[in-house]
Amino acid sequence: MNFAEFKAEVYKRYGIDLNQYKENQVQRRLNLFLEKSGLKDFGNLLLAMDKDSKMFEKFIDTLTINVTEFFRDPKIFFKLYEKYLPEFKGKGNLKIWSAGCSTGAEPYSVAIFLEELGFKNYRLDASDLDENILKAAREGKFGPEALKNVPREWITKYFDREGEVYQVKAALRQKVNFKRQNLLKDSFDKGYHLILCRNVIIYFTKEAQDGLYRKFSESLAPQGILFIGGSEVIFNPEKYRLIRLEPCFYRRLG
Repeated sequence: MNFAEFKAEVYKRYGIDLNQYKENQVQRRLNLFLEKSGLKDFGNLLLAMDKDSKMFEKFIDTLTINVTEFFRDPKIFFKLYEKYLPEFKGKGNLKIWSAGCSTGAEPYSVAIFLEELGFKNYRLDASDLDENILKAAREGKFGPEALKNVPREWITKYFDREGEVYQVKAALRQKVNFKRQNLLKDSFDKGYHLILCRNVIIYFTKEAQDGLYRKFSESLAPQGILFIGGSEVIFNPEKYRLIRLEPCFYRRLG
């Protein structure tokens, strides 16, 4: 089975459209996965996925990039705390979404900001394609490297430590609603004041990126903010009814 046939079968069986990922990147990752798994070709991979749900989970892990840490790119991330989240202080029910949340460091980072700023009523959603990653996110356990950007007093306040493992305190974990979501296929909820989708869209084709930016814009409330990764740029944001505020931050017009 060649790669084109494999992509067609994956879409038919699992609803995952590999054509919307950058082909060279995803094929390179999957070829490495075949080699590590001792599988001869894509046909064998498909059979293995059909027979063993754990193989399917490993396939999903291969597709998703799960590099994560609290307050990733801190100079940029802390602008949320200092500049943008305070804008929403007057909102009665603040609504935020972390799209492609990986192991949860990003939504938990936002939750810490919200608590420190004194927000009481907010809804914080977080989604990812990978169910294994979401399970880890719900547990909220991290090594010290993931917390390197977290102020010491916040570590004491928001984490329980057991040896070299730091677990987000239960009260904060309960503030985040984790769910599985395929960004390329599933519908998006509406009315978000802030959407974070950082270092995710770069792995998709230009056509898929275009569709996602349109859907994100439609999901934002008027004057809502889209926060993207440091290596990402939205060209001609006006066509998505967005305006660039500064690197990584875009506001929904209207």
